[in-house]
Amino acid sequence: MVNRVQSQYKKGAPRDVLRDDEERIIAGGPLYPDLLNKIDSCSVRPVTYRTDDFMATHRIDLDDLRTYAKLALETGKYVNSQWCNGNAPKGIFACDSYTVSASVYSPSDREMITCVVYVKLCLTDTGNTVAVISLHESTKPKEKS
Repeated sequence: MVNRVQSQYKKGAPRDVLRDDEERIIAGGPLYPDLLNKIDSCSVRPVTYRTDDFMATHRIDLDDLRTYAKLALETGKYVNSQWCNGNAPKGIFACDSYTVSASVYSPSDREMITCVVYVKLCLTDTGNTVAVISLHESTKPKEKS
């Protein structure tokens, strides 16, 4: 089944939905080096069910999602670029991934904790939305905030 590429970066895009064992890495990233300069004029939206679930569990709203995206772009460590599947809208996205230290609400601790967060994002093909494909803890929590 041919899948639509939803990101601005499209070079070498897979034609079909990505399988779990399929190579996803895109060489030459980051793909969106000017995204930090554009993010304030864009909407920031989750595009996977997993990101929606993480947001609900950790009490993250859309303003918080924008904050995590900006934090990743400003102070995060670039990890790699890769092709990713999205659910809403359905399609393939070329994303840059980052890790960044951030405070998140921990339901088990019932308080804010500081941990390393993994953020995977891209600019959509319309140029006015930053799509967040992944947002989750990258490692175990380091400290209580």
